[in-house]
Amino acid sequence: LMKARNNARDAHLVLVNHSLLFSDLAADNAVLAEYKNVIFDEAHNIEKTATEYLGVEITLWQFRDFLNKLYQKERHETGVLIQMGRRLEAGQLQRSHLDALDKMLLSLMENVSDCRQSVQMFFAELTRMLREKHPAEGRQSYSDKQRYTAGDMLFEAVLPLYRQLSERVRRLQRELTDLIEYFKELPEDSFPYQRQLYQDLNAQSTQAEGLLNNLTFLIDADWDTYVYWYELPYRSDSDDTRLYAAPLDVGGILQERLFDHLKSAVFTSATMAVNKSFDYFQKRSGVHLQPPERVSRLLLDSPFNYEEQVFLAVPSYLPDPGHPQYSGAVKALLEQLALRLNRGTLVLFTSYAMLNNVYQGIRQTFEAESIPLLGQGIDGGRHAIINRFKTAENAFLLGTDSFWEGIDVPGKALEMVLITKLPFDVPSDPVIQARSELIKMHGGNPFSEFSIPEAVIRFRQGFGRLIRSRSDYGAVIILDNRVVKKFYGRPFLNSLPARARLLAGEAELWEALSRWFGGND
Repeated sequence: LMKARNNARDAHLVLVNHSLLFSDLAADNAVLAEYKNVIFDEAHNIEKTATEYLGVEITLWQFRDFLNKLYQKERHETGVLIQMGRRLEAGQLQRSHLDALDKMLLSLMENVSDCRQSVQMFFAELTRMLREKHPAEGRQSYSDKQRYTAGDMLFEAVLPLYRQLSERVRRLQRELTDLIEYFKELPEDSFPYQRQLYQDLNAQSTQAEGLLNNLTFLIDADWDTYVYWYELPYRSDSDDTRLYAAPLDVGGILQERLFDHLKSAVFTSATMAVNKSFDYFQKRSGVHLQPPERVSRLLLDSPFNYEEQVFLAVPSYLPDPGHPQYSGAVKALLEQLALRLNRGTLVLFTSYAMLNNVYQGIRQTFEAESIPLLGQGIDGGRHAIINRFKTAENAFLLGTDSFWEGIDVPGKALEMVLITKLPFDVPSDPVIQARSELIKMHGGNPFSEFSIPEAVIRFRQGFGRLIRSRSDYGAVIILDNRVVKKFYGRPFLNSLPARARLLAGEAELWEALSRWFGGND
């Protein structure tokens, strides 16, 4: 960490991803040190990433990792305390110092064991209690989030175990502090790695304080500027229930902790504007809180000729996405596209459940025709299946979430993009729900002011997967007929740089696609 910090301090230019920038901001610039100018690429993701890294979480594994770094006894004894004991024996300290330090280390090891027991008891009871309130039926993974507030009195049953855990960790931290203070009185170079061990002990003491503060914050749940939720483990034999909190207003935090300390900030993204305006981005990111004279805006045209490079179609004859026959219609269309056109195709979903359902429904047809079919979470990790997709040329890749952006597949490997549904956020997601409530509380309309702009940005990202160079061409097919049948569909089509064609029947779709690809091949 110190080496990385020193390298960052000495460099004129530091390249980092959003995650590192915001985790560093949350840690008071512990890694990147001070900086005055920032360029944000893919700036449309700022609010989402900042929400994650400026929030709070507690897991069983955080406590286990902390305790294991201090002391662990399985096959062999390991940890900072064991390392320190061995270094002391190899040093030149007087016997009185060695005896005092040995006593401290022994007491710390006992306290680590006590803390480990309390951690396990607390999370086991927490998981059991929450499972009673929220049975596992229908739950697929950690993604099932349950919101809570202080008024729910959710943690009453585990408060005694919480207090026991807190007291034991505080006692452990006090003893770490005593050991650190004793260290300060020792002559330098009294034993090998003395400075490194001192830094390690300080880091563990800081982590203990952070874990306690976070746990208390999440148990109390009394900050109305945050939203709180828990996620239960999918496996029945796991006690790793996770508690989370996220800030409702990221913009205000970024204004106070980042933007006000910068000389300049540049935000770039192909999908930052909504309806050719930066107002939505500025409001969500906190840029609108800056003095008007400090903010300049520039909206540039794309270098691509989308009217010549993209055939954009909406098969309006398909069932509504909420209709029971919709999934079957999507499967049938994918099979026909594979058999008739056989071109590299990316199919974007808004849920893994539908992705898996469609994948299993078309798998046999694709296998029989030797057409490569790749499914996210089914045929390998993200990078592996993207690489396979690039080399296959005629493969079908089914993806969700991260596949809507950040994929660069130029050329014939990707000639069609299918958008199965408009990418609205899940309304029951705690963060989405709480932010919508906040907008409504201030007299706004959360659907038009929040849900639609967010979905439009993601929709444009999905569309943008197709054309990655001036020589690319292909088709984007929107399978969600709400884009033309609902009042809120117009902003989606208006956000795209190509004119959409409405196709009223299946024959019209095949004729249009055959003509398009026939004229471009």
